[in-house]
Amino acid sequence: PPPSLLGRRRLRLKPRLPLDISNHRYRDERPNYYDGEGPWSPSQKELLSFEDKVKTYDFYAGCNKALTRLPQAEFARDHELHMEQFGEMVKNETKHSRAWKNYNHREYLKRKMEEERLKQEADAADAARIVAEERAHLEAQLAEEE
Repeated sequence: PPPSLLGRRRLRLKPRLPLDISNHRYRDERPNYYDGEGPWSPSQKELLSFEDKVKTYDFYAGCNKALTRLPQAEFARDHELHMEQFGEMVKNETKHSRAWKNYNHREYLKRKMEEERLKQEADAADAARIVAEERAHLEAQLAEEE
């Protein structure tokens, strides 16, 4: 158990001295203390690495929970259904994870951007084809007039 906060066995910590006496001996008492560096923030690579570890942890936790709740398959022919149920249970466990939500949203945005890019390329190809057809039609008209 944690140490008691009451009674004779409680931890007796020395209180800090008043600020006018302590003469800024503790780091947080120094006025406007600035060590030259701003607060640390992780890089994008570190954030993704950490998120990947959290996703892995959440996945294994979901698998563990699903395995404890999933009944045994009675027949060999039920193996496919059993695996499908397991996958659904794991999916339901991981859908509340913030790391998985972020990952799925990022993947959705990537797919959406790729579809948009392909659509723009198709539109550009259609426009180029239409321009080429019009040019060929105009050249054919000019050739007929001559």
